[in-house]
Amino acid sequence: MGIFTITDSLRNAHLAGADRHGGDSRAIAATLRWADAAAARHDYGEALHWLDTVAAMRGELPDDYAVKRAAWQDADRIRRNSWRRRQTRTPA
Repeated sequence: MGIFTITDSLRNAHLAGADRHGGDSRAIAATLRWADAAAARHDYGEALHWLDTVAAMRGELPDDYAVKRAAWQDADRIRRNSWRRRQTRTPA
């Protein structure tokens, strides 16, 4: 199952009222774990995608993840800029 399929499934569960049996809190907890795992792999773009999913489900992020989001956005920007600089160097 791809990343977008999982995200769509989480959103659909939320829209279907998964909170009747605690589904929302389990889905949110799982999504936050996926965000942490992506960040641990230095895949900040994916981590930010998972945080966007949580924000869409809850309306906001937990405070500690709002702080992580800012840090991951900075790390993602640095990684992308570093990659671009490597691509524009000419071989000696």
